[in-house]
Amino acid sequence: MDLAGGKIRAPADVDAIPGHKLVATLEESENATLTADGEVVKQSVKGLLTLTNPSDKDRLWDIDVILENSDFSDIEGDLPYSELEPGADQTVGYNVEGPRMLCLRERIDTWTARDKERSLSIERSADAQDIGLELEVENMGSVQLNDVVVTRTFPVQIQVSEGADYERQGDTITWSVGRLTAGETRTLMIPAAVTAEAVDAIDAGSASATYTAEATLSGMNFGEVDAHCRGFSYMVVDEDERPDNYRCQAVFENRSSFTVDLTKLTVTQTGVDEHLFDIEDVEEDVLPDGRWESDVKVVHSMDKPTFSQELLYTVLPRVSRTTEGTVSLQPQNIEVLEADIDKTYSLDVLRHYRRTELDATIEIENTGSAIINLLRIHDDIPGLFEAPDAASVKASIEGKDLNPEQVRIEVHDGIKHEKNRVSPDGPGFHMEITIGQKGPIGLNPGQKMSISYPLVAPDPSPANDVVAAPARIDFSAERYGPIATRSPRVSPVVRVTHRKVNYDSGKEVFPAGGAGRYEAMIMFNNRADSALQDVVIHDIIPGAFELLEWKVTSSHQGEIKCDMSEEGTTDGKKMSWNIGTVGSGERIEVIYEFKGDPEAGFKVSDAQEIHGIDVGEEMEDDGTSAPAPEEEPEEDISEEVVEEEAVEESTEEESVEESTEEEVVEETTDDEVPTEEEDAEGESEEEVEDVSDDEQQETDDETPDVADSDDEMDAALAKITGASQPAESDHSEARSCPICNAEVAAGMTQCPVCSFTF
Repeated sequence: MDLAGGKIRAPADVDAIPGHKLVATLEESENATLTADGEVVKQSVKGLLTLTNPSDKDRLWDIDVILENSDFSDIEGDLPYSELEPGADQTVGYNVEGPRMLCLRERIDTWTARDKERSLSIERSADAQDIGLELEVENMGSVQLNDVVVTRTFPVQIQVSEGADYERQGDTITWSVGRLTAGETRTLMIPAAVTAEAVDAIDAGSASATYTAEATLSGMNFGEVDAHCRGFSYMVVDEDERPDNYRCQAVFENRSSFTVDLTKLTVTQTGVDEHLFDIEDVEEDVLPDGRWESDVKVVHSMDKPTFSQELLYTVLPRVSRTTEGTVSLQPQNIEVLEADIDKTYSLDVLRHYRRTELDATIEIENTGSAIINLLRIHDDIPGLFEAPDAASVKASIEGKDLNPEQVRIEVHDGIKHEKNRVSPDGPGFHMEITIGQKGPIGLNPGQKMSISYPLVAPDPSPANDVVAAPARIDFSAERYGPIATRSPRVSPVVRVTHRKVNYDSGKEVFPAGGAGRYEAMIMFNNRADSALQDVVIHDIIPGAFELLEWKVTSSHQGEIKCDMSEEGTTDGKKMSWNIGTVGSGERIEVIYEFKGDPEAGFKVSDAQEIHGIDVGEEMEDDGTSAPAPEEEPEEDISEEVVEEEAVEESTEEESVEESTEEEVVEETTDDEVPTEEEDAEGESEEEVEDVSDDEQQETDDETPDVADSDDEMDAALAKITGASQPAESDHSEARSCPICNAEVAAGMTQCPVCSFTF
């Protein structure tokens, strides 16, 4: 069947013509999700072809629809329909894939100070931080877009100012763009600020745009839309005044409520090759119940003429194409930069004038929601240490070493951060460690990075009372993004102790009850300011004697248990008591009883010799650790406060009477030989640290060893016998011997039975 092939006219022109028309529409609807850069994540375009018969009495039949540019849809290009009842419509749905009309983009930059690539991270802070925010719409089609409106919602963490180009209502702004010509782009700048009080990623909100167009997104349009209605065509033949001449005219009568478009009329006289009428696309439309007549032509024929005709017509179509769409952007997250920093030294107390090695460790835990990809450590190295060796610095993430090319290390003279607790030994050093030289390091949230390196204090002086070693760490998620700066929660603090090994040792042997029985007491008194380790007391008894019983007592713990070993030597039987650790101010006494042949010629005076006391190293943590470091930000701490705290710690740990250094100096100077009363009180003054090495050495040189030994032995003997003080010198009353319980007459100073001397 031939198609009428009527021209598709503009809707406005068709609407100006009376009568019903065949209504044909193409409607497409887009719903798309885009990335912030405008790339399609998912797109759904639904189309609907609709044919409508608006007449309430006339049917339509032989309907044909030809579509053009349907390549992006799944609909057929030629759609025949049989008929359409009055008031009825027919629809065909289809899908479109590929083309786009409107593109929406969004640019968020949390670090506008740099004209580089955009950033989407921000430092955790209670203060609002300005960010850059832009919205952009672009018409990607070839037709004008209408009613373009962009809306943007914001979370509570983002504050938006008023603007002249948009309306703000609550947490939503509306940008009414209006029309966008083909290829046109418009941009909206929105002043905003972000407050990131928590470490959770911030959902920056969502943006969407709506639009309409008087065209299809797919680009599809109507090629032809034809339909027939009630119409009648015929030839009017009138014989002229002259015989054999006939006046001929073609007539079309429209017998419907539709407007008809005559597209072609061909009339041929039987037996004649030439067309009588050959009309293409009659200009005048035939209105409802109207009539169209052709021009009159005269035909000469000897017989009554007959004609054949071909008439093509169609109901005038009223076609339209529309698209409406909504494009939405995927929400962007603003990640928050945060980290916990710990810096530690493996030692916090150093021995004066002794080369000491320790390990420094900086641990960085990503406690934010942003990935840390670049960081720089500014580390103070106090002046009591040598410059660190850059080659010895090790960096790792979760135990996996980083590529050395990722790490750059620079060591500069002088510390940079600490102002108060500095070392007098030297200016120190400042080490800068940059990690992420060659690319992102990828320290994910929850992961830890460890940086470690050895330090050497070659000759730390006692003047290093309290020395702090702070650090500062700058880190970011993007190379050109915001930088967060954090300091260690606690900076390491070291001190140098002025320790000396001061102790007393002595031995007393005396006859016990019964012939050939003797008792011995060996004393070890730790007068150092720290505990002494690995203390072992040795003694030897003659080979003809046997050890009966023994015990070890402590001034701090009472009777204690320890291991004792025996071995034979050329001089006799050697006994070794493994005491272990002796605390500062602690006095150890080993008391044992031995027995032998009373006729062997053994003299008590021959057994007064001590056969050795082994003393190990001082314990570093015996109440001499550095003051507790302060959490950052560090405040100035006066030397007076630190010294006072150190003295208080030492005083609490030593169970002795408090006495100042001046009192110690006075007592040592005025009475170089300790009194028996001072010995009985446990020599508390001797447990306090001496004023200086020189004074102590001078005091030691001037004090007779014999006097010290005798007084200490008397004090020890008083403990053994149970007497709290040595007997008074007048001896005015009779008394009992504490060893053999024999009665000793008044005025006597020696027991007549066992020779014990009071």
